[in-house]
Amino acid sequence: MIIEIYGSNCIKCERLHRNVQNSLLETRISAEVREVNDPDELTAIGVTTIPTLIIDGQIVSKGRIVSIKELNVILKGFQS
Repeated sequence: MIIEIYGSNCIKCERLHRNVQNSLLETRISAEVREVNDPDELTAIGVTTIPTLIIDGQIVSKGRIVSIKELNVILKGFQS
């Protein structure tokens, strides 16, 4: 599983990253977590709202901090 957090090193982005890490620990799911902060990369995929959370190429959330509880459910849904 590849989890990408698109943002600009803002507080919301940092909180989302922490929540993702905590959710992975709670659910014991293994994933590669990438932070994408390069404006050119954000523009290339059409990200206009940050933070944007993408899991395995699917946009899961835009412009908000997803809670650990909600992430637990989302991540389990992406498990193969």
